[in-house]
Amino acid sequence: MAAPGEFVPTSTSWTSAERGWVLGFAHDDTTARPVLLSTEDGGARWTRRNAPDITVSPISAQVRVHLANDRDALATNGEILHATHDGAASWHPVELPDARPPVRVEALATNGASAYALVISGAEDDRRTRLFASPVDQSRWAPVPGLAAPGVAGGSVVGVGSAAFVVIGGGGTPGRYWTTEDGSDWREADPPCAEPEMATWLALVPGDRAVPSAVFAVCAYRAELPPGQSHKDLRRSTGGGPFELLGRAPTTGIARGLAVPAPDTALVASVGGGFAFLFRTTDGGRTWDTVLRQEPPEFLDLAFQDTTHGVVFRGSGTGSHGAVLRTTDGGVSWRELSFGEARPATARP
Repeated sequence: MAAPGEFVPTSTSWTSAERGWVLGFAHDDTTARPVLLSTEDGGARWTRRNAPDITVSPISAQVRVHLANDRDALATNGEILHATHDGAASWHPVELPDARPPVRVEALATNGASAYALVISGAEDDRRTRLFASPVDQSRWAPVPGLAAPGVAGGSVVGVGSAAFVVIGGGGTPGRYWTTEDGSDWREADPPCAEPEMATWLALVPGDRAVPSAVFAVCAYRAELPPGQSHKDLRRSTGGGPFELLGRAPTTGIARGLAVPAPDTALVASVGGGFAFLFRTTDGGRTWDTVLRQEPPEFLDLAFQDTTHGVVFRGSGTGSHGAVLRTTDGGVSWRELSFGEARPATARP
């Protein structure tokens, strides 16, 4: 079965170097239909799966998919959160209790036990940013007590095993940071990026232990820089200790993501001046190279599955244009994946 000739990806998510999903839209003369593709061989072949009933939202810049494992995944257009627990045989919108409209779904993350969503909800006089959680294999969502900030804030969530790490802050809200080893007992610690105007991205080294030995962060802020530039401080917390400055990525552009394929190697996505950039360090943040400078607009969904294999989405995330790039050498070089032939999905238990 041929993939749609006008298929445009909007997001990608992978659980290993071989297994990944790509969500996007197939365009015909008048409509755009959601399409979900999966691969089990690193993108050499693709299989069509049932896509969630999702559309582009005017409040969100990206229609996203997040793959937890072969059966459990999330998708959102920024307004509605969808889930599957049967490998995309079926999808359903999930209820976020006490999330009064308007609702905006921000960061998504999973580990072996739980799914997490950072959600902004409520009218202007009651707006707040909160972390919601659910068992990863069920749709039983609830706000996590105490993990919240008033107003509209950014944030980042990462997890592995049963551990999770959460930042809420930025956009005028001072940063706060929480960790858990079991999804139940949360501990607040000093944040990597405390200032109200700092945006934060968190990352873990793939394959690090069930309780990671280190958590990495990029703190992005403009300070005295001109528009279209930002400081991007790479920081690391080791053994649960305070975050320490490792180095600073180039100031070109506004930060859009962080990945850390190895303890001394990090990549930062950035956008500015009509170009998207990927900056890379292999000496713990002391020096940086620009490994990608491309258009159109930005790099999103930056992630590594191991020390050498990684992916990034390039485009708007709204279905107007997009591509998925993959590296097999730790981020030195990247190639665009092709979706030319997609097989029909077989029945799954």
